[in-house]
Amino acid sequence: MCYNTRGRFYCHCRPGFRSTNALMFTSLTGECKDLNECLENPQVCGNNTICLNTIGSYNCQCLSGFRSTTTVNFTALTGECKDLNECLENPQVCGNNTICLNTIGSYNCQCLPGFRVSTNTGRCEDEDECVRVPPVCGALGMCTNTPGRYTCNCPSGLSNHGNNTAPCTGEVAEATVALTSYPRTLTSDLRPHDPHSLKTPVRSHNAWRTCLTHQLTPSQDRAAI
Repeated sequence: MCYNTRGRFYCHCRPGFRSTNALMFTSLTGECKDLNECLENPQVCGNNTICLNTIGSYNCQCLSGFRSTTTVNFTALTGECKDLNECLENPQVCGNNTICLNTIGSYNCQCLPGFRVSTNTGRCEDEDECVRVPPVCGALGMCTNTPGRYTCNCPSGLSNHGNNTAPCTGEVAEATVALTSYPRTLTSDLRPHDPHSLKTPVRSHNAWRTCLTHQLTPSQDRAAI
């Protein structure tokens, strides 16, 4: 900008430019060069922004995960960046069987209970709880897997007390546990005519197993041999 004075004149740079010499100069003593506001003041745009210098000015843009309160390009006087809630913007951003958790500038995905991230697809797929060790339904319960959950069905003599995801417990199960901890393998020593034994087939997950429902005392065991 040129300013006339009595008998002379001087020049002054417009906003966004800077004199190469003094603040006031003439065409012989200086010139105006672009002022890079982004270098002069790295925080000129505020938090969560990118500063883009232009000739005589600058533009601010929001980082990924944030959104301008006004236009895409703005200045510190005309806008700011606010967190973008990706979970609200796109409810399916995480895919099926997931929970979306918004964070500042980003988001996280978690699988719903009963689902697990697949190493092959990276998606949340059904977890087969019935193959867990130890068995989720107990040693004698029958486990049925369904998408996102499972149910336990108990044989006669056992119960999960109305909670169909709890292990089956009761006297039969306790007797079986006692027999499995007995020092001898009683199932191989029992005779078919032994009145003290009772073999009961019990349906477990994908397998039939034979369990003993009565524990023999050491004297009964010797008598059976």
